[in-house]
Amino acid sequence: MNVSVGIEGGKLNADVSSQGSIVVRITRFVLMLTVVLAVTMIIFNGMQYIVKSGSGEDPKKVQMNIVYIIVGIMLALFSVIIINLLRSTGNTLNKEVAYNASPIVISSLV
Repeated sequence: MNVSVGIEGGKLNADVSSQGSIVVRITRFVLMLTVVLAVTMIIFNGMQYIVKSGSGEDPKKVQMNIVYIIVGIMLALFSVIIINLLRSTGNTLNKEVAYNASPIVISSLV
């Protein structure tokens, strides 16, 4: 992570360059992979449910697998929401530092 602090026009500019775009790309890829695998597993477990119900077996285990898959999808979506919330909060904080810097803060940093 590169951090550069400069003073332009009496205002503090804090530029934090990180690999944020790579993190976003990885997060999107993992979410896409999660959804594809979840849909595949729901279809597979749906077929197992039909087969087990038709043969007279108890499909409780298959039902629980479907519930676990749905919970996994929800966790993946919530993780993306949390990441986006943290990113937007971080961007807001960086802008506040850049726009609300007073000369006192600047002189204490130098």
